[in-house]
Amino acid sequence: MHHPFTMPVAEDLDKMETDPLSVKAESYDVVLNGIELGSGSLRIYRPDIQERMFKLLGISNEEIDRRFGHIIQAFQYGTPPHGGFAFGLDRLIMLMAQEDSIREVIAFPKNKEAECLLTNAPGIVDEKQLQDLSIAVVSEDGIVQRESVAEKAAVEKVADIGSYAEMSMLNLDNNSKLSFEKHIDDLIEFTKELRGLNLDDYKPTINVHPIINSTRRDEVKTEFTRDELLAGTDRTEEGYILVPKIIEEN
Repeated sequence: MHHPFTMPVAEDLDKMETDPLSVKAESYDVVLNGIELGSGSLRIYRPDIQERMFKLLGISNEEIDRRFGHIIQAFQYGTPPHGGFAFGLDRLIMLMAQEDSIREVIAFPKNKEAECLLTNAPGIVDEKQLQDLSIAVVSEDGIVQRESVAEKAAVEKVADIGSYAEMSMLNLDNNSKLSFEKHIDDLIEFTKELRGLNLDDYKPTINVHPIINSTRRDEVKTEFTRDELLAGTDRTEEGYILVPKIIEEN
């Protein structure tokens, strides 16, 4: 199998639990002289097969629901078979240009140390960027070198209504500014309360409605009774659709 979302071939479905290493995928490649030009696959579209695949990887039902619940739920509404294929344009151009390295046809290639000579990336990350992304720098022995305090720090009052109004080309009087500031302050206080909630044991609700298969097989019907044809009309009179006079006259 190429990845957990690739559809197994139909004849190998029964071997997923008994002999998973022998299961082949509905995937395909285009190779020219030993160089892969493109690849693709059919994707899993049945919820039962997708759940079996996750369980083969040792993912619990709780983790499946938390990480992939939206996918399983979408499949239960009747997802059609689907797949894709994509060419590696840079590899194709490399062969057409008769180059030996793909770096020769990439606009800004990385060197062998994975460094970008144009932007000097990767570079040094400052503390503000770490805080914005809630990232902590941890050593190999697990000691936190620089701790992100974005989620722990109190939210300071940064609402500058005047600047916001100017950017939005709005002309606000003092009363309106005070009103907006109060609403934003209330939102900040509410954010503080949310940050203090303990959500470790909270199980998110994916859908408040019961999950059912709402798909149906379309049936072609060529003959209809008069009542069936008029069933969706607003008003009928003596078996005919009642049309307003303004339409009749025009």
